[in-house]
Amino acid sequence: AVVSLAKDAIITFVNDTLEIININPSGRLMFGFSDNSSITDLKLSGGDSLTLLVDSAPVPLTLHENSYLISYTATIPSDTEGTQFQVILERQSLPGATENYTTMTSPFVILGPENGETFTDTERIDISWSPADNRYELDIWGEMSCTVNSQTFDSNYSPSTYSDEGAIAFPLSWLRQSILEDIVENGLSPDVNPMCQLTITIKRLNRKSNDPIFEYGSCTAYHSRSRLLNVSLQNGE
Repeated sequence: AVVSLAKDAIITFVNDTLEIININPSGRLMFGFSDNSSITDLKLSGGDSLTLLVDSAPVPLTLHENSYLISYTATIPSDTEGTQFQVILERQSLPGATENYTTMTSPFVILGPENGETFTDTERIDISWSPADNRYELDIWGEMSCTVNSQTFDSNYSPSTYSDEGAIAFPLSWLRQSILEDIVENGLSPDVNPMCQLTITIKRLNRKSNDPIFEYGSCTAYHSRSRLLNVSLQNGE
């Protein structure tokens, strides 16, 4: 599950961990890099506070900091449907952002294909999950990685935002063309037919408005499920 407070402000829930990243110190949206080439992030100073409420109960946050990222993690007691998240940023000398709310979507399971199944790059990949729930948005994302002569070629593709009907046919044509073009541009033959790895991720999203201090963005919660598949990349014929 993920809660995003702006285009570059994201709270990620994975394996009972919440990570908050990329909130500019002013509480305003900044995208990309700051003047000193470090990623914009949330640095609390004296009198500032960051609070996470899960169903109105405070959940402790732990600071993690390195040379390129400041993040905060927390153990989340529940990510069942309807769980409410609120993130409260209060600052002593700058405007805060307290009205960041969202609720969790309903969970789902992927029925097929199974992890590790193999496809050719001319096939559609039929993916199904249960239960369907068209009350929420659906986002589907594919990332493919191929290795040729010790060089790695990556591509990603999102067909569109789908209605959540419990099944889609994921096309491989765009990923195939993109990676074959990269292989040729690097002076390699497309006839090597490498075996590639494809991760397809399905997200069921619930978008809510974030605090008005943010110039754009939304406060979004989602359940995410993925499949790791093998794809045989055919030659350019």
